[in-house]
Amino acid sequence: MLNTGDGAALESKLKQLLTDSPNDPYTEALVRDLIEASQRTLLSEKSPLLTPGSVGLSEIATASGSTSNKNLLIKKYPEWAKILENPETGIASLVAKNEWGTLGAITDVIVDPEFNKLLCTQLGKIPPTAESRAFIQMLIEKGDQSTLRDLAEHTFRQPHTAEMKDLLRLVIEKGDQDTLQYLAVHTLQ
Repeated sequence: MLNTGDGAALESKLKQLLTDSPNDPYTEALVRDLIEASQRTLLSEKSPLLTPGSVGLSEIATASGSTSNKNLLIKKYPEWAKILENPETGIASLVAKNEWGTLGAITDVIVDPEFNKLLCTQLGKIPPTAESRAFIQMLIEKGDQSTLRDLAEHTFRQPHTAEMKDLLRLVIEKGDQDTLQYLAVHTLQ
């Protein structure tokens, strides 16, 4: 539906997904990702721009917003309360338990530079596994420059960088000038 530019059909399908799986954070994360992808593609001018609100989801404040969305997220996802209330301990616990799906769902919904920094720092502390590498690759492929800079500064500067050369190349491909500068300063020293 993204390829055809049929925004109305996509909106209908996303609403149906949410209706079929109410209160499922993974479905919500998927829908938010598809909305973001639709905003990045060139839909026909006759198609309305999809927003979370157009499919019945709440708008999440951006990092530059004036209010914190932590309390809203805790109300909406009580299963994440311990993680959001104490991200440093919560992230470390999820990483130790290999709960990459939960971390992925949270990073799809939350917009918080401090959370990303803590996550990237924790990722740099662990020896890379197939699962952690897939998770890092997912973060890189999203292309968020702030996250790429956090990876450059906090993940790839750790002792396990040599085991992640392919992911480092992916950061170089996706990163903007600032991200490349972070790599030069923090990783390639």
